[in-house]
Amino acid sequence: MSGFGNGYEFGGADPMMTSPNPGQEKKEKKKKEYDQKHFLPVTIRQVMGCTTEPPTIDGTEIYYVKIVGCIKSKDEQSTAINYAIEDGTGIIDAKEWVNDKDGASAAARREKIVSNVYVRAFGMIRTFNGTTSLQCYHISMLADVNEMTSHYLETILTHEKNTNPALQQNNAALFGQSALSAAKGGNISMNVNNGEATNLDACSNAVLDYIKNMGEESEMGADLKVFIKENAGKMDEKAIMSAANKLAGDGMIYSTVDEETFKYAL
Repeated sequence: MSGFGNGYEFGGADPMMTSPNPGQEKKEKKKKEYDQKHFLPVTIRQVMGCTTEPPTIDGTEIYYVKIVGCIKSKDEQSTAINYAIEDGTGIIDAKEWVNDKDGASAAARREKIVSNVYVRAFGMIRTFNGTTSLQCYHISMLADVNEMTSHYLETILTHEKNTNPALQQNNAALFGQSALSAAKGGNISMNVNNGEATNLDACSNAVLDYIKNMGEESEMGADLKVFIKENAGKMDEKAIMSAANKLAGDGMIYSTVDEETFKYAL
């Protein structure tokens, strides 16, 4: 049964079960390693279906996920905050650890997260005694309600890519760009060729290259504060952050643990 709830039943064979040659197996192993390192968009029902170690979604081992949902309850403690998040497919307990070094911005972000607000959460799937929960690395309010639509389009696309081998990767990347833009009520502001932007300015290209390369080396993504420091005197900080926000708005990158840490989205 699909993890999307009513209205999201898909067919398609599991690509992990159709590996007739070593080349295909090598490609699938690389994809599996990619999925394990990146935050994949999923529904809560999909996460709750992970009751054993290692957690598996659509036949693939998955640890790091992104969910979008509504806060149903919030329990603040001295070392952690416990949330109950619901997205229409299920409800899950999520825990965010509190650190004294988090700073004022993190405290202000958490204060805004109260019952009945919609959030996006990045975290790791945890299972204990048959109970599944989410250990959050970052949780924040949605800036726009259309982010929920974007998220569900991403979960559908990810599900199709993992279960339907006929879906070509390049077409999926292009579909993802179109879907995200349509969900936000806008038009794609760049030409896309095989999932790559072709008409970015020099600053945006530099930022995108940095996030693509450095983001692979960390589970959390690429820290733009480091990029800004490395390019002090050569590139303007405001221009760098503006480029990053534009790339995020166009679906090329997404923020993870804070507003200055990003992962490549395609």
